[in-house]
Amino acid sequence: MNMIATPVRFFLGNGAPDLFTLRLPSLNDDALCDCFAADCSPHRSRQAERYRRQEDRLRCLAAGWLLDHAVRLVTGTGAVEEKDAQGKSVLSNLPHLGVSLSHAGAWVVCALHGAAVGIDVEIEAPPEEGMAKLFMSKRELSHYLELPDIEEQIRFFFAVWTMKEAYLKALGTGFSRSPRQVSLDIGEDTVVVEDAPERGCASTRLWRCHTARLPGEAARLSLCWLHRIETS
Repeated sequence: MNMIATPVRFFLGNGAPDLFTLRLPSLNDDALCDCFAADCSPHRSRQAERYRRQEDRLRCLAAGWLLDHAVRLVTGTGAVEEKDAQGKSVLSNLPHLGVSLSHAGAWVVCALHGAAVGIDVEIEAPPEEGMAKLFMSKRELSHYLELPDIEEQIRFFFAVWTMKEAYLKALGTGFSRSPRQVSLDIGEDTVVVEDAPERGCASTRLWRCHTARLPGEAARLSLCWLHRIETS
């Protein structure tokens, strides 16, 4: 498709998921919507029809298109996308392949993994007053409030927000579970997750994390996955 920018595939190594990003050239283009819809599952097309704004329909269809593109590249077969009971995307034809999707602004991202995986992307902007208290642990909030300027606060806010959403998506709970129960220690190249223990949750020592800012605009991507070698 000439009108669609080529997705970028990232190789993070060490048994990490396959990561794909797509930057949309426009958020208001009927022809682009039609191109994406041609390679989407019926479920994805029905989902897109429920959105009132065209840019939301476009991102929804682009996510379905990117999923099919990524699955074909990784496995050689197309994606048969469905939703599980929690609303998470799953592949009925490849049930053992973990899938996670996210989109914000002009960015659409997809992660594929042989175990649980979660991904989130957000456009960085000044957060609403009081938002940090709703999802940060006490330690995170203390660090956030001590940062010397608003730009550093914004970067830290979205690094924590996206990583927690990615982690909770990988667990399968989403924000139905309080993000304040999860505390992150975010370093230059590492993220350590400290999780309040709950029945049914895997030990946090099995999880791997990656967070980065995407080029071209203030967008933050975070990825969390279950390390396959340690799950046997």
